[in-house]
Amino acid sequence: MIVLGIDPGTRLVGFAVVEGDAGSRSAKRILSLTLDCRSSKLKTAEKLRFITKRISLKLAELKHSQYQINIISLEKTFHGCNPQTTLRLGEVRGAILLTLASYNVIDIQATTVKKLIAGKGNASKDAVRKAALNLIGEPNLEIGYDEADAIAIALAGLYKAGEQK
Repeated sequence: MIVLGIDPGTRLVGFAVVEGDAGSRSAKRILSLTLDCRSSKLKTAEKLRFITKRISLKLAELKHSQYQINIISLEKTFHGCNPQTTLRLGEVRGAILLTLASYNVIDIQATTVKKLIAGKGNASKDAVRKAALNLIGEPNLEIGYDEADAIAIALAGLYKAGEQK
């Protein structure tokens, strides 16, 4: 089974594709990257268009490769203290959901990802990154938090896919 994990963000979007058995927490990493959307010159609509266009291009590349996405795992919006940040993140997530409308999408809470991957729902970013890299068999891979979170989200989606059977 091939799962795409997306860590939505207003500045950086994590994107990772893993392949493994449904219900498993370990998998092979096919692709992972961070989409950088930090240009201060982009207005909200332009930023959303930029994010969705980049995701659409990556999905098209995957569609024409040997890897066909079975499930997409998308992290649910974190409800932080700042209402403006929560609103902006909701806009990004909504735009991404619209882009993914033709796919089977699993919404997954950040605490669920942390618990499934690192063993604790309040695990630190470092703990999640370390656990995710161990689960893909690449403990020394040098990547940022957003990319690591996307891998963890994809792995959690792979595990959750086993529950849907």
